[in-house]
Amino acid sequence: MLACGGAGKKEEPAAPANPAKQDAQTADTSQEADQKDASSDEQITLTFMRMGSPEQATPIFEPIIKQYEEEHPNIKIDFSVIGWAEALTKSKLLFSSGQFPDVGFMSQIGYEFAEQGLLLDLTPYFEKDKEFAENFTPSVLESVKYKDKIYWSPCAVGAFSLWYNADIFKQAGLDPEKPPKTLDELLDYAETIKQKTGIPGLAVGAKAESDLTHVFMSVYASNAGESLWNSSEQRLTFEDHKDAAIKSIAYMREMVERDIHQPNPIEIDFYGGRPLFRDHQVGMILDGVWALKEFRSQLEDGTETLRTASFPSGDAGCSSLMGIGGWAIPSSCEHPDEAWEFIKYLQNTENQSSHGDQWGLLPILKSQKELPQYQEYYWEPLINQTETSHGIIAHPETTFIETTIAQQISDAMMGKQTPEETFDNIVKTVNDKIN
Repeated sequence: MLACGGAGKKEEPAAPANPAKQDAQTADTSQEADQKDASSDEQITLTFMRMGSPEQATPIFEPIIKQYEEEHPNIKIDFSVIGWAEALTKSKLLFSSGQFPDVGFMSQIGYEFAEQGLLLDLTPYFEKDKEFAENFTPSVLESVKYKDKIYWSPCAVGAFSLWYNADIFKQAGLDPEKPPKTLDELLDYAETIKQKTGIPGLAVGAKAESDLTHVFMSVYASNAGESLWNSSEQRLTFEDHKDAAIKSIAYMREMVERDIHQPNPIEIDFYGGRPLFRDHQVGMILDGVWALKEFRSQLEDGTETLRTASFPSGDAGCSSLMGIGGWAIPSSCEHPDEAWEFIKYLQNTENQSSHGDQWGLLPILKSQKELPQYQEYYWEPLINQTETSHGIIAHPETTFIETTIAQQISDAMMGKQTPEETFDNIVKTVNDKIN
């Protein structure tokens, strides 16, 4: 059984004895290694790319690049940003022309490139730089693997948790110090909130989007005790746990059947519940650390109204889905060792924390977790969630598989088909594609 549960409100810890920056510098093991390039006379230009928006990425990475170039005068970093909407198409074009950046951000679209041999296997680097590797939360490194190899160094990580409104809990006669610990309790709490306050208890999104697949994968893994996807064997685990799969599909249907949610759940995805939660129009949402940016002003207003807790447990404990993006090196890179050293610099404690703080990411380095900013009341459940989380579907056809599951689960939630029919449709459609 996997342990789970626990609210986000806690005693404020004492401030660390040393300043955060001094702690970060002490924890970093890669700084001395990073200095070796500075003594070289060879002038090198490394291209570097982050997916996202320039408005978000530029203020984070320009200062890091400037500092790196000052410390490594023989290296110039040429930085660019690719928008999410064009990420897959543009990445394919860059690979086909041999121009994918020396260090580039990669997420689930990368499994296709790894399968084609376009990404460098970083496993030997992690095995060589043991102190760097051992600073990661173990579950993060394990979840990023594709066919037991690491193709990108994880830097952007989030896992599904429970967010809830303490004031609405009080209005409904619920104890805000005792959030729901199980999947059944989640729906019962949501029903109580709706009955006692008239406020929807849980934001439910039945729209067929990838986050619907991710919520379902979290429910399934918590019931089955295993991820929906076996990365090593490259297959669904549905048929290994048919009862748990059908029960999980039925649970998703129950979210809609019970009078607990906002009107018209088919019109939004799960992330669409954020504005409702932010504006106190719903009692709870299932979301990840990614939502933190939208709630930051309320989280820091001193009231501790918006709180976090672990993803509710199923029959086998809790195991929510963990999304992982990271820094990859193309196999065609002319300076892979220098690119690796730059990745390590990007992921020293100070720089990784700067990236995470401004982007809304979990602290994944052991050396980050004692920093002052991660002692706020809402962080502990979000951080602890990584210990019982699992990775996304790691396959070249990830998008197809996730889209298939999302549509099938959406149809089940809206009563268009039974859980048994949904199970059969997912197994047949996915297996026909990947086999």
